[in-house]
Amino acid sequence: MSTLTVTAVGYDLSDSDRERFERIVGRVDVLPYGLEEAKRATREHRELRRDGTQVGAIDAMIAATAIEANRPVVTRNVAEFQRTGAAVTPY
Repeated sequence: MSTLTVTAVGYDLSDSDRERFERIVGRVDVLPYGLEEAKRATREHRELRRDGTQVGAIDAMIAATAIEANRPVVTRNVAEFQRTGAAVTPY
């Protein structure tokens, strides 16, 4: 899970859901978003835009984190992430 995912999911959680989510976060690897991920996200986002493909900036950053870590993006938003170069695992 990306640090960006922790932020994005955490925005809209109720207190009870937040506690549950924090327990889940405590049991998984949380991948940092650093310089290499930022460079990858910038490249991927620029290429997608040039090709006329729309992907949200945060989703491009999450995808870049997964690519750099050689891990899939686990998501319900399969269509959005399939447009990136990241491997996708639906749930």
